[in-house]
Amino acid sequence: MTKYVYISKKGMDLASKICELENNNVDRDVISYKTFKIDCEHIFKNTDYIVFIMATGIVVRTIANLLESKFTDPGIIVIDENGQNVISLLSGHIGGANSKTNDIADKIGANPVITTATDVNAKGALDVIAKYLNIDLESNRDVFLNINMDLVENKKVGIYIEEEYSKKIDRNLLRGFSLYDSFADFVNDIKKISQKFILITDKSSKIKLVDEVVQSMQEHKNTKILIPKACVLGVGCKKGVSLKTFEDSIMEYLALLDIDIRSVYKLGSIELKKDEKCILEFARKYNLDTDFFSVGELTTVEKLYETSDFVKKNVGVGAVSQPSCHLMCDGNLVEQRYADKGVTVSLGKRK
Repeated sequence: MTKYVYISKKGMDLASKICELENNNVDRDVISYKTFKIDCEHIFKNTDYIVFIMATGIVVRTIANLLESKFTDPGIIVIDENGQNVISLLSGHIGGANSKTNDIADKIGANPVITTATDVNAKGALDVIAKYLNIDLESNRDVFLNINMDLVENKKVGIYIEEEYSKKIDRNLLRGFSLYDSFADFVNDIKKISQKFILITDKSSKIKLVDEVVQSMQEHKNTKILIPKACVLGVGCKKGVSLKTFEDSIMEYLALLDIDIRSVYKLGSIELKKDEKCILEFARKYNLDTDFFSVGELTTVEKLYETSDFVKKNVGVGAVSQPSCHLMCDGNLVEQRYADKGVTVSLGKRK
């Protein structure tokens, strides 16, 4: 959602012009500065971008008390009412203000003003890569800051990104990095070269290997492992299954797929299981979000998967883990369901 905020009639006309030039799928709204002031806290917390068409000084004084963190603040952009300059003021990377600034400037023929160090030095940015790949931002903020600074200072930083994830990011975000296509070469250089390295993967075997190498070599403590939060698990289980049995089954399944549990961000099942102790305790232990679906919701996709008359008789739908997984990842299941000791589980990934 983008809010365009104006003070003058000229500013309102410019905001309307930009909206007309934007994709029809973009959710936007044009409001007056007076309206923004009345509901500024709510707008600030519930808007992706806020584009102010007015003097920069007014904007700075207006939003100063609303700022919390670059990981949560919306992208803030300022445009003069003549449409000559589009300024990325706040949350240029994580909030996307830099990209939005370039997009607007291109549409109205204005000058994009971007002051982020990595951008002005034509370097990539690890925090933007992390945002695109759903890597935890808050807990890695110091890593991002240090790596971005190294890139700006032309220091070498080696990076290996699992192929399925490297396809999802703009190659410009990798400018300045020493990019590895071969994982074997990446590991060998960690052993030989004293510099910083970044590993981005959800493969448990690769994470384990690099972690062992790093732990054995004191000078490579700066090697960082970043795990995308890309996986969801659809689960089903018999009533009263213990946490240990439930956990052992899921961990065995993930091990077979070479997937690290830290890449899982959500667990889903049928609504009937919303109070099942093992599911809730597992989700709590691994800090996972949960989704519980109604029989009606699961029925909409159950025909795509193998069903059981016994399961349908007991819970009202012929399958649980795969349909639940399907609904959480828009049908992007990556493996057949696994069944063991009264537990069924299916893996899916964000598209």
